[in-house]
Amino acid sequence: MGFFNRLLGVDLSMTLCALRDVDLESNRRTEHSGQQDTREALYEEVSVRLGSAHRWREVGPSLISAIDDLFVEHHPELIDPFVPDYLACLRSRGCSVSLTSNTAFVPGITIRRVLDILGLGDRFDFLLFSDEVGVGKPNPEFMCKVFGHRNCHACVTSEVLHLGDNEATDGEGARLAGYQFELFDPRQGFCWRRLQREIVNAT
Repeated sequence: MGFFNRLLGVDLSMTLCALRDVDLESNRRTEHSGQQDTREALYEEVSVRLGSAHRWREVGPSLISAIDDLFVEHHPELIDPFVPDYLACLRSRGCSVSLTSNTAFVPGITIRRVLDILGLGDRFDFLLFSDEVGVGKPNPEFMCKVFGHRNCHACVTSEVLHLGDNEATDGEGARLAGYQFELFDPRQGFCWRRLQREIVNAT
């Protein structure tokens, strides 16, 4: 974020604090209602809090593009290198595999670029991102799009297993949609055996 604060002419620590606060507030709104803030609105709110709204209006669009490119260049790594193989195994057993995400500062189009780099781009039957749908988890309108998707193989909602790391968005959203839910703690790594057990119980 060094270039971000330089372009806006503000202190780096202040920039990081503003970004964190706006992100947390946006997450709370999404958790409460499922409504999705646009990233443009989020960045604009950051610039207002930093007293640099006028500067943001001048450089905002080019800055957002640069941030996306940096995210792709310094993308997150897989918590388990065998995740692509796990997903392929699920699909070979007749399961459809999808990815859903509340996007906030990182849009779906950018996440797709990272998935391709990580070798995951072709491992999902479909992808759903809140910035593209217009609402996010736990909003039933978003969650029901999983079962309603033409590439979803489930015959009834109870056959859908939603694996997520956020009880408020993933857990509540899954329950509202009638899906099974498994809470996943990223700090403990990807538990393939646990996922296998859940799939066996679901079929």
